[in-house]
This record gives sequence, C-alpha cells and structure tokens, in this order.
Amino acid sequence: MEKGLKKPEFIQELDFKTILYRPILEENQLTTGQVTGQVAGQVTGQVTEKIMRLLNVINHQSLSVKEMMQHLSLSGRDNFLKEYLIPAIEQDLATMKYPQNPNHPKQRYYLTEKGLSLL
Repeated sequence: MEKGLKKPEFIQELDFKTILYRPILEENQLTTGQVTGQVAGQVTGQVTEKIMRLLNVINHQSLSVKEMMQHLSLSGRDNFLKEYLIPAIEQDLATMKYPQNPNHPKQRYYLTEKGLSLL
C-alpha cells in the first residue's frame, strides 16, 4: 500500500496483460466530485489515438482488415491487429460481421453504438 494505492489487480486476456492500480479514496473525495473526474480520465485514456484513427476510418461502413489497413496506410497485419483492431473489439467499439467464425473469408468489421458515439 505504498503511495496510498491498493494492491494492484492483474488481468490476463489472450496476449494482453492489464495492471490496474486503484487509489485509496478519502471520505471527502466521495462527495466533492474528484472521483468523477478521475474515472472519466481513466476511461478516456483507454481509447488510444490509434483506436480513434481506426474508428474514424470505419465510421458507418463495414470494412475488411485489408481495407482498414489501406485507409490507415499500414502494412504490418500483426501490428494492426494488436494495436488497433483487437483493442477496439475488446472495448466493444467495433465488432465482426461473423463473430461465430472469425476467419470467415468475407469477414468485415463495423462500429458498435458505443464506437459510433465516440465519433
């Protein structure tokens, strides 16, 4: 509990590891609105510039991985998936046309309501 933080929480999902540090809140912070600003900053911070670029490319369309990469001028598929598409899907900002078959030959991606609300 160094620096007023609770013990970190570790979350392992697929190839990603998340470490959450949660501050110990003073009683007066619960009523002053300081907590609301902290939470809003944390949520906004999760949507990276890369993810926002992806959301702007997809917009109201449905696109393949190849089409999205072309619009973003990217050539590394693994990097695109790791840095852009997978985080957008995990944050429920984008989704697959055929979620039951991720390797479907006509797989396309589109934005969820949550993703559209960020545009």
